[in-house]
Amino acid sequence: MSRLLELSGLSAGYGGVRALDGLDLHVDEGEFVVLLGPNGAGKTTTMKTVSGLLKPNSGRITFAGRDLAKVPGWRRAGLGLGHVPEGRQIFPEHTVLENLALGGFPTRHRRGENERRRDELLEIFPRLAERSSQLAGTLSGGEAQMLAVARALMAGPRLLMLDEPSLGLAPLKVAELFGYLKRLHAEHGLTILLVEQQAGTALRLADRGYVLERGRVVVEGTAAELRDDPRVQAAYLGRLRQESA
Repeated sequence: MSRLLELSGLSAGYGGVRALDGLDLHVDEGEFVVLLGPNGAGKTTTMKTVSGLLKPNSGRITFAGRDLAKVPGWRRAGLGLGHVPEGRQIFPEHTVLENLALGGFPTRHRRGENERRRDELLEIFPRLAERSSQLAGTLSGGEAQMLAVARALMAGPRLLMLDEPSLGLAPLKVAELFGYLKRLHAEHGLTILLVEQQAGTALRLADRGYVLERGRVVVEGTAAELRDDPRVQAAYLGRLRQESA
């Protein structure tokens, strides 16, 4: 597999607080990679820095062989970086279809392709097809999260980054959402980088993973290796047992 995303010595923060401290990680084409770690470990900061919402203090971000240092955030979506931020951030006063159209803005010059992709996504997410003319602000939490994912997919990303997509969802909705992610990865070959607190569920889906603490990688390996690692078990054992029950 070819290297799609690589972070080398990445440091970033907010004011005088350093959230990333020399972070090194990578995602290969076609992989499903999960980022685990406690609150404040730097997971969300990693996503924001890659997508260009936060400027790094030092280090390098390479995407598909291109250094992103001088690429503004608004252009990165057009290069194939899709970001579903924590909290969904859909447009509540626009309909489902209007939200999807806005998601296709980076590739708006390819109108026919965008329409085809929209129709494919409505097949993948049939609940959105049922709600196509409904205002996004009236959707349930699970439907809103599906819309956030579908909107990011409208630009045809090579890498989809998701930050805590299960946050605030009922267990059945979490299972439904992760079922869609599994299908997108397995059937459509989508490369995924996932930040998730539900470690057991995430590791059952992922190929590989990293555990972050204080802005650095402290454990990395295949999903199976992480599940068997005593350090991961010590941090997530209760959650793993609860999710497996």
